[in-house]
Amino acid sequence: MLHGSRITAMKRQSDARDFSGEHNFHYRAEVVDFPFESPLRPCDVLRASGKDRQQSQAWGYDTVTFEDLIDRQKVMELVERGTGKGVKVGILDSGVDFTHPAIADVAHKSFEVREFPGGPVCQEAPGMDVLGHGTMCAGVIHSIAPEAILYNIKTLDETGSNSPAKVICAIQWAVANGMDVLNLSLASVNMSRNTIVDMLYWVEQAYYKGMILVAATDNRQKRGFPGDYSAVIGVDFQHFPDFKCFNYYLGRAVELEAKGVYVEAPFPGNQTIKTTCTSIACPHITGLVARILSSMPGLTPFQMKTLLLAARSNC
Repeated sequence: MLHGSRITAMKRQSDARDFSGEHNFHYRAEVVDFPFESPLRPCDVLRASGKDRQQSQAWGYDTVTFEDLIDRQKVMELVERGTGKGVKVGILDSGVDFTHPAIADVAHKSFEVREFPGGPVCQEAPGMDVLGHGTMCAGVIHSIAPEAILYNIKTLDETGSNSPAKVICAIQWAVANGMDVLNLSLASVNMSRNTIVDMLYWVEQAYYKGMILVAATDNRQKRGFPGDYSAVIGVDFQHFPDFKCFNYYLGRAVELEAKGVYVEAPFPGNQTIKTTCTSIACPHITGLVARILSSMPGLTPFQMKTLLLAARSNC
């Protein structure tokens, strides 16, 4: 029994700036004296750092690290075994050209979010791409998870713009229609506080339903939504050889970096282009998630983040 133990408590502080702008959180440690007996022993606490391991060993106890609990090799076995079979992947984008040879054989359905006086509505629509952006993302996902079912949910126009209301409508539709994964290679950087809260509500509804949202960060390193929500897997780009290599950093709003430099992808008109951006990094993680889900269906977003953390390269 520890008596009067000194326990480090973490307190969250905000700089109290307006929610619509930069909003940073800082953490500070406080040492708090507890004047009562505690049933905890040092070995009851799971610790992850080498320093904590050394301290615990000095006390005569063993520690368990995160890597001890989650075996990366077993996670990668799920990745190797998976094909995306049966996984429903929604692609919120500019549309998808399913006539392109690279994705012509994929199982798919197409929808579009259209504006009406009473608000946006998601309806079945022809599979077409007004920008090329969605076709690139679909091609990357299909190359990684070839048996996934792709749902084209068009929200972007020919300029690459859309309204947050259309994104919210698409997420609502995805929740109602049982999508397993959503790829959102888009980011809204100038939303009002009310809109941020409205979108968060539906992002959390998706989270509670077990739907995994993967979203790109803004290319100019600005805060963007939905990628900054903690219930979403936020993705930035970096140079990697393939989708199995990626970085995962805890404590960041956008936690992952995936392959996104000079990526070859299909483009409307039977073309192929090379591009570098967060938008093309995002579907690499979406495809990876679909592979894992096909090997182990029913994983929650929290469980998926944990497996991605275990499988990280951090190189």
